[in-house]
Amino acid sequence: MVKYIKKIMSIVTAAAVAICASYVPGGKVAKAAGNEMKIYGIYLKANKGQEEYAKSENEYGDAVILESAGEYLLMDTGASYTSDSLVNALKKMGITNLSIYISHLHPDHYNSLWEIGEAGITFDRVFLPDKSIGVDWVSENGGTTELAYRFIDRRIERFSPNAEVIYLKKGESFTVGNVVADVLGPVGNYDMNKCNNYFPDNVYGEKSGHYLNNYSLTTKFSCGGVSFLTTGDIESIENQNKKKDSRYGTGITKLEEEYLVEEYGDELNVDILKMPHHGLNSSSSAAFLKAVKPRIAFAENTGYQDNVKTKGKTVPKYYSPVERMHKYGITLLNGHEKAGVGITVKDDVISVYLDKNNDTKLADSEKLSGWVKVSGIANKKAKNFTGNDVYYIDPDSENFDLFSGICGIKGKDYMFSQGGALERAFYNGSKYLGWRTYGKKYRYFSKPDSFGRAEMTIGFKKIGANYFYFDKNGYRFAPSKGDSNSKGKLWKLKKIGKYYYLIKKKNGAVYNMGKSKNAFMPFSGGKLRAFDKNGRMITGKAKVNGKTYTFNKKTGYKK
Repeated sequence: MVKYIKKIMSIVTAAAVAICASYVPGGKVAKAAGNEMKIYGIYLKANKGQEEYAKSENEYGDAVILESAGEYLLMDTGASYTSDSLVNALKKMGITNLSIYISHLHPDHYNSLWEIGEAGITFDRVFLPDKSIGVDWVSENGGTTELAYRFIDRRIERFSPNAEVIYLKKGESFTVGNVVADVLGPVGNYDMNKCNNYFPDNVYGEKSGHYLNNYSLTTKFSCGGVSFLTTGDIESIENQNKKKDSRYGTGITKLEEEYLVEEYGDELNVDILKMPHHGLNSSSSAAFLKAVKPRIAFAENTGYQDNVKTKGKTVPKYYSPVERMHKYGITLLNGHEKAGVGITVKDDVISVYLDKNNDTKLADSEKLSGWVKVSGIANKKAKNFTGNDVYYIDPDSENFDLFSGICGIKGKDYMFSQGGALERAFYNGSKYLGWRTYGKKYRYFSKPDSFGRAEMTIGFKKIGANYFYFDKNGYRFAPSKGDSNSKGKLWKLKKIGKYYYLIKKKNGAVYNMGKSKNAFMPFSGGKLRAFDKNGRMITGKAKVNGKTYTFNKKTGYKK
């Protein structure tokens, strides 16, 4: 829904107008008074003294708190060696009792139950995957679904024997305060042996773990007109690294993301997404994100970091899901930000916070508004990576609206993707190139400032030894055909505002702009045109290099 249109300052004599929209995918229903929800993604870090063990495990898990009308739901608990982060967050929120939702039976999603109980926090309800889900799972380390249920049951009996245990599967629903939760999946069926064969290289944990990942609960939480989707560790067949290996001939054609898209299509559309499988490239496929279309996504990505070297420094590399999210909205990565992610909803108005001091308070100073810089992604070549992604969140809107399209902000022109990510040009090593291609078209961006902001060029700009002209959409004018000069090179006249300019077909350079003298351009057939130092074609009677000539007022040729 386009909220308004802004005119950007004219750079050339012809006025340039561009559309700058506050991007709200799919539109929103009327506000529902009295509805409120808070989502808080906890930054999980290793307990003191367990840092090396946590690093070797390379999976810290998920832990997200949902609160509405004084009721709390903890979605997954993180691994036991990150329990201090979880318990501290619960205590800072003043929580003494809550409900617990376990997405699937992997230890990094339920293993801190003991520490929660020891902290004196009791369980009202415990939501678990139905016992018919993933029953064949056997891990390389001897874990089974039966043992996981037994582990959980003992913690409930020890700390909250009166807790209600509720088993969930597709079609079930429950409430948390003003929030309605609908369980959408799992909807697929998986073969343990096929999953073992399909993931022979132990990518993203034990190969048997992929079987249980895809049996994660997927639940949609609705609060008035705002919705939130959580998916555990589901995966996509689209994103698997299928090497040419006979071991992949197992007949697996879909994983849970494909099944969900097939089952629900655009009904998966939500405002907020906790990215599947910690934001790893096993998940968040293009097809899945196209159906979900979230404008806010976050990933409990701690422990899943690779490093790349770019511009002479080592930076974390994140995976394609973050890049794919650029079409839809902003992604927040708890692990790299080292911050809790807070999202509040009140009467359908969304606010987003990065809780840098992890005190769970969500101060006004932590609210994302105006220019925002968040942890970004590096592609394999790291050409366009500056360490962060940059967004502009409309400070004049009460809702969390991201600017998209061409926007004029304080007299400068910027280009934002449909999902709100600021577009910038590329580095080749430490050299900034400036140019960015769009099919056969080109835009030019200034070198990013210290914040990461890069202006898009509109109008005339000198780049290297030449001047170029960029239209109101930022595209460099490059003629497809033209007239031959006396040397056989093609040039084309282009009217810009009140004047004509001569632009070279080969590279789009503007003839004679910035030169100190008027200059003639000889064309085939002995014809001459003259251009002043501003690149403008001379017409009528005028002096050129000290002599008076007459030029045709329409064609510019010397009479």
